[in-house]
Amino acid sequence: HANWRMAFVAAGIPGVVLGLLLALTVREPIRGHYDAPGVAGEGAPPLTAVIRPMFDRPAFLHVMIGSTLASMGGFGINYVLAPYFFRRFDLDFAQGGLLSGLISAIPGSISMLGGGLLADWLGKKDARFYAWTPGLGALLATPLYALSFLQGSWPAATALLMITGLAQ
Repeated sequence: HANWRMAFVAAGIPGVVLGLLLALTVREPIRGHYDAPGVAGEGAPPLTAVIRPMFDRPAFLHVMIGSTLASMGGFGINYVLAPYFFRRFDLDFAQGGLLSGLISAIPGSISMLGGGLLADWLGKKDARFYAWTPGLGALLATPLYALSFLQGSWPAATALLMITGLAQ
């Protein structure tokens, strides 16, 4: 019932209120209070000295490349979900957008928390599970996404996409 400008105002008002509350109630720490003794920045190593050891580790490179590819795939799928629903199943924009949002938000929230807890639990036994857990989830999600998009009805596609979102 409101135009897009009012939607931005409604979305922005809580941030302005929280910003004012923060400015009025939280003191900024004294500059340099937590720095290493001596000249500011003297105790910090250069950025290249911090980054170089990470890139020298093959496991880090594999996890970084894998998570980048999985994120690209996930964002690409989320981008086309609403158009998929209204082109494939003749749903209107609001219905397609609602389904797209629910498919992205609910399983994504659950999988982030659950996947992290699962990786922590398995990681106590073997540290490699911190990389294997998201990797196996992405491996499982790939055929499930393909199967999801082959469904003949939007409820079946939605249900399977939500299950798939739990794996990713």
